[in-house]
Amino acid sequence: MLRVRRISISENRRRKALRRASNSEAGELVAPYGEFNSLAGELVAPCWEFNSATGEFVAPCREFNSPAGELVAPHRESNSPCAEFDSRVATRDGMLGRLTGPPSMPPSPPSAITPEQFLQVLHDHMPEARDLDLRILRLDYGVVEVRLGHDDRRLRPGGTISGPTVFMLADLALYAMTMSLVGLEPLAVTTDMTVHFLRKPAPGALVCKARVLKGGKRLVVGEAEIMTEGSTDPVAHLIGTYSVPPRG
Repeated sequence: MLRVRRISISENRRRKALRRASNSEAGELVAPYGEFNSLAGELVAPCWEFNSATGEFVAPCREFNSPAGELVAPHRESNSPCAEFDSRVATRDGMLGRLTGPPSMPPSPPSAITPEQFLQVLHDHMPEARDLDLRILRLDYGVVEVRLGHDDRRLRPGGTISGPTVFMLADLALYAMTMSLVGLEPLAVTTDMTVHFLRKPAPGALVCKARVLKGGKRLVVGEAEIMTEGSTDPVAHLIGTYSVPPRG
């Protein structure tokens, strides 16, 4: 008679756990890319960890802190499976801790110049800029927003704002962006500018938003987007490179 031996699920798992190493202290079998715990009778998925004190499995990309009994998942959204548990309120007895969001990014350094300083540079070194209805809406480190008021003298045939006016606004905004990184440096000059005119700008004020793409010791690269005030459709997109003179 053929004998049939029944094999329990846990025994079957143990047989399949090839190349596993025994851990006598924890009483568990460790499998490649996973862990088996005899107390829980479960195989932990790749990169998971089991904590015998709380009987919990740590999800991928989590770190387990046994004294506080919390699961930590840096750089994950608070509503994701790997949300962070605040160690000040998480407990070992299974009570819910407070979910927290991902770590806040370090604040950007302040702008190296103020709007007033930039406008003064234009007034002192660019006399033609004195007649411009120019207003600095935002001036942060590497981020600038400039508004140019409307003037009928800048219209071209067809009733649209001229291309040189659009270029001038972008150049001034990127000039301010460069000095927001390097400080008051009037000799920072444009070395390259690529412009794409996307649509005809209707008569009206223009707003230019510029931001840094790369800030080096000698070259600063930025992009600018220009829109008619009150509209979200860009009329032009520009990429510019500015040369910064060596510092003593």
